[in-house]
Amino acid sequence: MKKVVALAANYGYLSQIETTLKSIIYQTPSIEVYIVNMDIPQEWFCGINRSLKAIGSAVIDVKVDLNQLTLGKVAHAHINEYSYLKIYLPQLIEAERILYLDSDVIVNHDLWPLLNQNMEEHPIAAARDIAEQNFNTGVLLIDCLAWRASELTQRLVEGILDRGEELKNGDQTLISEVAGAQIKLLPAKYNSQIGFEYLAFISQWPSFESSIANDPVILHYLTDDKPWLLTSSGRARDEWWKYRMMDWGQIIQKWLNCPFKFSRKSVVVFAESDNLYKIEELLKALPMIDFEIISWLPMSFKLLRLLQYPNVKISSKIVRKKLDLIIQKSIAMLDLSNPSNKEFEEWFAETGKPVLGLEHDGYKNEQAKIFETVNDLTMWLKSNY
Repeated sequence: MKKVVALAANYGYLSQIETTLKSIIYQTPSIEVYIVNMDIPQEWFCGINRSLKAIGSAVIDVKVDLNQLTLGKVAHAHINEYSYLKIYLPQLIEAERILYLDSDVIVNHDLWPLLNQNMEEHPIAAARDIAEQNFNTGVLLIDCLAWRASELTQRLVEGILDRGEELKNGDQTLISEVAGAQIKLLPAKYNSQIGFEYLAFISQWPSFESSIANDPVILHYLTDDKPWLLTSSGRARDEWWKYRMMDWGQIIQKWLNCPFKFSRKSVVVFAESDNLYKIEELLKALPMIDFEIISWLPMSFKLLRLLQYPNVKISSKIVRKKLDLIIQKSIAMLDLSNPSNKEFEEWFAETGKPVLGLEHDGYKNEQAKIFETVNDLTMWLKSNY
């Protein structure tokens, strides 16, 4: 099941987007982040992805023409029409689950537990807004299959056309009114809303402090009291600036130095010989997956040269303890060696993990799931892991 994060904003908000993105990548290993936009230059995406490639994450450019979409009323000066793009995400992004985040949030913990939440057949999960009875839509967890089954994009567009100027709080009012009965309630730690400090002080809002989550996963800077302004009265200003000033090299180095915390997927390739069928095509087609090429014996330069690919790890003269760790971490075995090692295949098959092969002359393996082409095998791995 493919699970991703999505943001939506324009070039004028690039500093805020990058700060949110840095916090996501710093806290969450092996994650894809889609940015829906109309005008962010390609060079920005390319520059960041050159760094992220080393740790199995990516930022993906999704261009949309806002003039071709139905967008509703914007309720506040610090919010723009991009806030409505969240209602189109299941049409724009191919994924089973999407975590939408506003660009005025920072992430303080790993997002995978939230992405893996049991949605209980709800199309949306969200936290309550602390200032009103509606749901706060700055953090939305979307189950795309349930969303499409409920025809929510169509219903929300109809809501925009029907309500027009009645949308008091923009997309938040729209989603709460149209889909409120279908929204699963998220704990406040997944959308801890700050920014009302000054208002709470002057209005003597007694429940404000109790609404702030302790050690939140996501901090959400509401109102126009933003931490990137010259001055602000809200809390956690330093937290936002910590990520704003963080260098991408520092983020990458964190994961490179913490292999046991980093969750890149891996496959095992047992090299009985140095003839590995279609190995380079697979390495190029699956840059997000590590190929653990192992052997009991020293390896020839034909195999050692594969180290030019950043997703290759080679273990020659492997010992049992290291082999057990590699197998435990792996998601599958690729049977590419000619000849193959039947003893190792049977040993791996006992784990219950799949053995995958590619159809070619003379190849037989009753234990393997066999694919006709590299593309077929690649698509199967992408869709299942």
